[in-house]
Amino acid sequence: MGARAGLSVDYVIFRLAGVMMMKAEALLRTGKADDAAVIVTNVRRRAFTATPAKATVTGAQLQLGSSYKYGWQNVDGSISDLQGGADIPYGRMLDELGWEFAAEGQRRQQLIRFGVYSRKIWFNHRPKNDGKLRILFPIPQAEMDKNPNLQQNSDYR
Repeated sequence: MGARAGLSVDYVIFRLAGVMMMKAEALLRTGKADDAAVIVTNVRRRAFTATPAKATVTGAQLQLGSSYKYGWQNVDGSISDLQGGADIPYGRMLDELGWEFAAEGQRRQQLIRFGVYSRKIWFNHRPKNDGKLRILFPIPQAEMDKNPNLQQNSDYR
């Protein structure tokens, strides 16, 4: 069982849009918001072929907070403990990443990078770091089993 060298399944690791959005985020964070907006607009054009004007994003917009309604997602679809996202630096860029890469397994890393993961309630996640500047993750059990000198991170819950 398991994958073999002759496996003929294609699996996308990076998309061109991903590389472009990485560059846009880097430009945005280095004060080149208008240059970043040009790239984001180019990525968005694919989704707005019928209404190209809707694809246009400005540098000023990318510097705004997020429009996502951060809070606890209830079973009925309503949101409680609403926190909003206007206070997230470059939140609109975070929104763009979420829209472009929905269900591609990147959201957790994006939320960590934008400082949201450990301070906002989103979907069914409540932050657990109590305002600490870093987040400790568990040492994998397989590694603990290999080395009896390892002890689990005390701050990990």
